[in-house]
Amino acid sequence: MNSEETERQIDHRDSSGNKWKIPKFFANPIVGLVASIASIISIPLSVILFWANLSSRQLSYYVNPIKATVVSPVGASKLKVYKGQLEVTNEVTAAQVAIWNAGNQSIKQSDILKPIVLYTDPPTAIIEAKVRRQSRDVVDLQLLDTESDAGRIRISWRILERKDGGVVQLIYTGSPAIRILLEGTTEGQSAPILYKFKGRIQSPEEQYNKREFLVLVFLAVMIALQFVLFVVEMKRIGKAKKKFGEAIFTFVSAALFIYLFVSQCIKVFETRPPFGF
Repeated sequence: MNSEETERQIDHRDSSGNKWKIPKFFANPIVGLVASIASIISIPLSVILFWANLSSRQLSYYVNPIKATVVSPVGASKLKVYKGQLEVTNEVTAAQVAIWNAGNQSIKQSDILKPIVLYTDPPTAIIEAKVRRQSRDVVDLQLLDTESDAGRIRISWRILERKDGGVVQLIYTGSPAIRILLEGTTEGQSAPILYKFKGRIQSPEEQYNKREFLVLVFLAVMIALQFVLFVVEMKRIGKAKKKFGEAIFTFVSAALFIYLFVSQCIKVFETRPPFGF
């Protein structure tokens, strides 16, 4: 070994007296201090995130940015739209809205404190509202259109567990510029969460594959980093039982923090319904 390599590494001996070497960087007291602080912070934060994940209800919705103009008053068209017996002469637009539970706690009918209503802004008559798809049959998504002339559709269901929901199609009078919003209150949540479009429209398969791939890569990198740090720590402190237990506790708490952190990141950046349109 030349002198340059000797300067970059420090010799250590484990409990058996065998000689081994670690990079000088890991022997720096600052590294140990930072690791200790991170471990102390990760423990209470992991507990907080863990309980938050267990008890959250997050009724969410997403309006498909692609809206179709069914009938336009501009130009001749043989297509006619009727609401009951009355012909609609205004512009008619079709839109799809996905509604689902992004939390870990189920939302039942008894958890609804204020009716869940899908409405147009500004108000415009809804010609037709129908459920296009559901994540599962047990969801039993139902629509009540008694206020459709005022642009309001009441929504109910049997149960929404995590990522349960459905897609509602609205055909209404007016242009694609009219906003579609969801209101209502569930226990523990004052208002539904609106997810907005932030990029190119992707198919459900593209959404799922891309999200899962990125999560797996991130997890693999973090696990590998944790393993390297764990091995280095084991060699540094030797094989004393007390020290070994402390290192295991540090490793497990850090791994739990990483898992919960990734779970929260997925929720924050997931801007599309989990079952597509």
